[in-house]
Amino acid sequence: MATLSGITVGSYGITIQLTCVDASGTAQDVSAYTGAGTTKILYAYPPNSSDKIVSATLSFLTDGTDGNLTFAFAAGDIDRPGDWKCQVELTTASAVLKSIPFIMDVSQDIS
Repeated sequence: MATLSGITVGSYGITIQLTCVDASGTAQDVSAYTGAGTTKILYAYPPNSSDKIVSATLSFLTDGTDGNLTFAFAAGDIDRPGDWKCQVELTTASAVLKSIPFIMDVSQDIS
């Protein structure tokens, strides 16, 4: 399972980049998921809890043909350390694309 790391409890407002790739690691064109009636969302589920689901709106880093997406968490979203389960969901009026779930390794801050 892929892992996103480098995030600490309490972090927010920092732009994070993801790249949608296939099983061989080739970047996937996700440019069709733009315009009216489309959504691009990252869902994050904290460790050992079902009481919270965090979501963040995804944007294209360029035009989506390179598979690069960016997002930022809001204040209070990342409130506990551990392995968060995450998934990208892209939708249009006629299709839904969900990524394979991945782990976001959140470290405890020192304050």
